[in-house]
Amino acid sequence: MITTVIFDLDGTLTNSIKDLADACNHALTVLNYPIRTIDEYYKFVGNGVMVLFERCLPDGHKTPENVESMKNEFRKYYSEHLLDNTIPYDGINELLEALINENKKRKNNGVPDKELLKLAILTNKPDNFAHIIVNKLFPNIFDIIYGSREGHERKPSPEVIDIILKDFNREKDPKESAVMIGDSNVDIFTAQNAKIHSIGCSWGFRGEEELVTAGAEFIAHKPIEIYDFIQKMN
Repeated sequence: MITTVIFDLDGTLTNSIKDLADACNHALTVLNYPIRTIDEYYKFVGNGVMVLFERCLPDGHKTPENVESMKNEFRKYYSEHLLDNTIPYDGINELLEALINENKKRKNNGVPDKELLKLAILTNKPDNFAHIIVNKLFPNIFDIIYGSREGHERKPSPEVIDIILKDFNREKDPKESAVMIGDSNVDIFTAQNAKIHSIGCSWGFRGEEELVTAGAEFIAHKPIEIYDFIQKMN
């Protein structure tokens, strides 16, 4: 039975690519570098912002100093524009409603607490930005929001998966009771490293081919298919 459902954020729950691209391009412009296209950003995101900044910079200019300058300019701009264009993908709100209703059914059937669904977000986006976006677009839905934090490894490390399970008092539960859902190979590798189920989202930034190559256990082409997968595992 699936009891812990862990979502990536960007490219999985939200289409945030334009706001990310606009903030990076603003930083590049301030630093007198050429801007990048949206198509390039689809490939750049997913491994955390410091990697994103390095990928944005032109060859020969990917120095630690320039990455730090990108970070400073990006943060100033993005903090004021992170919800200009970012919205949930079609079908995401319906999926979350279905999961909430599933939990109500489990409660009405008197299942023990350890068999109730817990919903989490695990993203390589900076933690403060992740909380702002999730609390605005998905208020009071997720039990834990875990963004990139100092002192903790980022995906694809399984470290934070283990932390989430511990926070839910489920660290001793069978690994097959948890699932990681995301749009990139980073998410699939995270699930594999943590030895939990993996679902790839074909509507996200990277596309189905990357997810299949990474070894995703299941590919969802519509959000509600995630609910169907969870039901089949029960």
